[in-house]
Amino acid sequence: MFLNWQYEKIKCKVCTKDKRVDHKDNIFIPLLDVNREDYSLKTEVAYCLNENNISEDNLVFRKSTVDKLVIARSDVTKLSAAQLLKKDVKIVGDVLVPSFPIPVKEFLNKPGALLAVSEALNNRGCAIALLLGMRLTPSLVRDAAVYSTSLTEKAGKLAKYIQDSNNPTFGLTPEVFDGSDNCEYYNQTNLGLTRKQYIPVLTNFLQNYK
Repeated sequence: MFLNWQYEKIKCKVCTKDKRVDHKDNIFIPLLDVNREDYSLKTEVAYCLNENNISEDNLVFRKSTVDKLVIARSDVTKLSAAQLLKKDVKIVGDVLVPSFPIPVKEFLNKPGALLAVSEALNNRGCAIALLLGMRLTPSLVRDAAVYSTSLTEKAGKLAKYIQDSNNPTFGLTPEVFDGSDNCEYYNQTNLGLTRKQYIPVLTNFLQNYK
């Protein structure tokens, strides 16, 4: 697989047209969907690249690149609680649904986390926050929390609704969170379910809530 682009996409050709050679505008980057440690096994690939004077030092291995991007995305140590609430968020009805690249428990331990959630709810015109978190390494972890400024009846019913859901079953195990009486915290045992699966359940709850 090759990534290819031309300088003409980022450079003006008008001012240099008399000095340009079109084929020299092409840049090719070999991007291999092969583990670096398995490259030597792909003898036919190595042969083709060597025939075109492309050395192994110039190769970009997909897994290595993806792993670096995943690590970079998860490195939110320098972000405040308020910034994390803006990083990846959706709104369904009056429910704020941020998704964090760290566990919710870790987010809640950040300075001023619940105050930041309350401010986000107020700024977005929402009443409830459904917080979703995850950690990829060293092992996959998912957790969730339902928070409202005053733990309204609606928030309590939403917490019970997603906990009791069987289509799908999130496998939410309640755990005590000492930081606030307004926050229902859960460890999620069904690790295959993401925010994508929460949204339809949340939508159904809001449509039927009385």
